[in-house]
Amino acid sequence: MRRRPGIGGLQTAAAARDQYRLLGENVTKLRTDIMKEQLTTFRTQLEEFARKHKNDIRKNPAFRSQFHEMCAKVGVDPLASNKGFWAELLGIGDFYYELGVQIVDICLETRSENGGLINLQELCSRLRQRRKAARESVSEDDCLRAINKLKVSMKLTAFIATSCILDQIQHVFHRMLVMTVQYAHWIVVELLI
Repeated sequence: MRRRPGIGGLQTAAAARDQYRLLGENVTKLRTDIMKEQLTTFRTQLEEFARKHKNDIRKNPAFRSQFHEMCAKVGVDPLASNKGFWAELLGIGDFYYELGVQIVDICLETRSENGGLINLQELCSRLRQRRKAARESVSEDDCLRAINKLKVSMKLTAFIATSCILDQIQHVFHRMLVMTVQYAHWIVVELLI
């Protein structure tokens, strides 16, 4: 476009800017509409996929983990509520809330053994033993998701005598030492000092 001096040139430039702005708005709206349509289509297909593979999602921890990753990529959280669409369709919400309760039970049961600290693998092992009748495998990912869904209802402060804490730390350290020796079959003395 050739520049023209004066008011006519300014008006022509302003009109051109307005046309470019309108064109940009139309392109943006068109792209937004296309993306919304694609997202709606994807969510519909995701729902169909979930219905079709409902049993696999419930029983196979690796498949369940991949399903959660796929949902997270499109902003769908099947665990957002135990009363939502996904919870009704898959029963996933109830699965994780039930798992969370069992995790708390195991932590309370083993508190005298480990001072309230439990290895994730050991926790999963105990959960699997407890859930044999349910025939639903439990992975570490499932445990972590269930733990993240647990809500704290209050905050407490505990004052414990130092000797009790030291006893617990020594007990936990001793257990970790024994586990290390059992696993590695040796230990370097410098690691203990």
